[in-house]
Amino acid sequence: MEPRSSETRFCVARVSPCVCSPGDEGVHGFTLTDDVRVLISAQASMLLLGLDLDEYPQLTSVIVHTSTVRLHGDHAAGGGLRSSATQTLAGQAHYRGPVVLSWAAARRGARFPGDGQNVVYHEFAHQLDMQVLCETRDEHEIDRSMAAGGRLIGVNARDLDTFELDPDRAARLRKYVPPGFTYVAESGVKSIEDAIRLRDAGVDAILVGSYLMQAPNPGETLRQLILHL
Repeated sequence: MEPRSSETRFCVARVSPCVCSPGDEGVHGFTLTDDVRVLISAQASMLLLGLDLDEYPQLTSVIVHTSTVRLHGDHAAGGGLRSSATQTLAGQAHYRGPVVLSWAAARRGARFPGDGQNVVYHEFAHQLDMQVLCETRDEHEIDRSMAAGGRLIGVNARDLDTFELDPDRAARLRKYVPPGFTYVAESGVKSIEDAIRLRDAGVDAILVGSYLMQAPNPGETLRQLILHL
């Protein structure tokens, strides 16, 4: 038997306690066997290689569904909108909370590591860098978000009551967010010129949804957007 590398020894040592603990749970009668725990933990532990971490500090539990994860109730639908329609997902990570996984998707990701669709890697990567994007619409909401500890401050150009857009809102409110915070412009980007205008106003990041989805070639549109910024 060949000697194990330091990386292999690390993964073996972390594979059980890294993620799945006795408090974790299966949903709708699904049983978290040792095989399930080890497969998920083994994949999740790979992301810790080279980091000064032995665990996921913000993770509270792992919830595993047999197949597709179906989430009900109000949720973000992108572009600053909300929806009450049922979500069908392979997994979802929650800030300072659980990771929810489809066992079918987790097993498929382990079986086909080269297809770029490993749900365990995807959701546990979020646990390492996840922060709350505090969505605001005026200077008072910005102040409350920063006072609550928010570091990502988003300004939505869309009025969620009337759905009207105010394309100048993000630029107008930029002065209320000091250096050291990440300032995000949400919605209202309809062209490269819009993105350049927001960049020049001091915006750190933009949320782009409809502009790409409505483009004849979203990939090329995104490439041009990146080139110009």
